[in-house]
Amino acid sequence: MDPNFRKDVLQDIIKEKENINAQIAALEPLKNELHTSVGSRIVKTGSYYFLQFICWIFILALIAWLIFMFKISPFFELSNLLHTAAQSNPTSLQDVNYATWAIRFIVLGLIVLIIVIERQLNALRKKDKISSLAGKTMATIQSQLEERMNTLIAFESKYNYLLQGDIKIELDQFTNPLPPPEGDTLLD
Repeated sequence: MDPNFRKDVLQDIIKEKENINAQIAALEPLKNELHTSVGSRIVKTGSYYFLQFICWIFILALIAWLIFMFKISPFFELSNLLHTAAQSNPTSLQDVNYATWAIRFIVLGLIVLIIVIERQLNALRKKDKISSLAGKTMATIQSQLEERMNTLIAFESKYNYLLQGDIKIELDQFTNPLPPPEGDTLLD
């Protein structure tokens, strides 16, 4: 077998092992950062769903409050003041109307704010799902790289006697190699 061929094969194996080690080293911190356990994912997702549910409850409660505003205790007095102002003084009627609309706009602003919060919670839930999936994928890729590294190491140890050139063998026999000679071990 050509000594240059052996040297090239050994160099290719060494380069491949270095590349795989570099890829594994680059993936390890990302995998650890992104991949979370099932329990923590369930807790995070559950808390996001719970907070979104609470946001929608608040939104519905505020809409109901807008509809029934004049039937609730402190604002019932505002309704009475609105009726008495209409009968007694038109200028005070305008002031009471402004106060009523100001309260309604404040409640509408709260509804918009809660909708924005709910959308942000939804975006955070989706981001966590994507980052968890990315961490899981990186863990899979890392395990495949480790399997590939083990295959290279097994190949190198299995055909080490051929690659080192300790015995003479023809190139066509390299594709179907003979077992190592007796007494030749990897520890020698």
